[in-house]
Amino acid sequence: MQVLVDDLVINYEIIGKGRSVLFIHGWGDDLNNLKQAFDSLSKSYQLIFIDLPGFGKSELPKVGLNIADFAKLIQGFCQKLNLQPYGLVGHSFGGAVAIKIVANNYLNIDNLILLDASGIREIDKSKLLIKTASKAGKLLTSPLPYNLKNNLKKHFYNKIKSDYLLNEGMKETFKKIISEDLSHDASLIKNDTLIIYGEEDLETPIRYAYLLHELIKNSTLEIIGLASHYVFLDQKEKVIKLVKDFLDA
Repeated sequence: MQVLVDDLVINYEIIGKGRSVLFIHGWGDDLNNLKQAFDSLSKSYQLIFIDLPGFGKSELPKVGLNIADFAKLIQGFCQKLNLQPYGLVGHSFGGAVAIKIVANNYLNIDNLILLDASGIREIDKSKLLIKTASKAGKLLTSPLPYNLKNNLKKHFYNKIKSDYLLNEGMKETFKKIISEDLSHDASLIKNDTLIIYGEEDLETPIRYAYLLHELIKNSTLEIIGLASHYVFLDQKEKVIKLVKDFLDA
């Protein structure tokens, strides 16, 4: 399904019935990975999956967007469809957007779930891509257990494709978002929050998880072993149980 929000065509899918939970994917991804992982929750909740502008089947932005622009677009999307999400789930960059949404009351949600969320900036922004490429390149040629290598490979090539080959709007968007630090936004969040990180995450290392846990006062932190940046795929059953228990509480 598609809807026009802020002059952009936005693709989305809704499954299940009950209280609504909105899922926001990460950079270089689309709604499909989150839908694949969490579709079983549709037995208890209405699940809303969205393709952010520039990803999946949503329209490319014509100008560069910052994190607040994405947050306001999510707000407009919910208003357009008359949605009142009970829960908000954000993975990676989607987690940064979710932090901005909740901290600034763009949506009145009860529960926030952050999966390997980005938004904490501790390194030289100009060297971010170089470091990411270097780490990923070494990992792709090394022996790794479980499906960590495949997930890293997929994420790495998606990153290269999305960061360098898309339109000027996406390039400018990327430049904007990697310069934004959401530490202050995170400190404003009062909502019950579940923070889940993969112990082997190299995109958003677990030290970011501890920082977010410290900043968000009403938060619970879960570090999952044998899991990468895609913790919800590497340890699907564990993550689903944590998320369902949190939403059901």
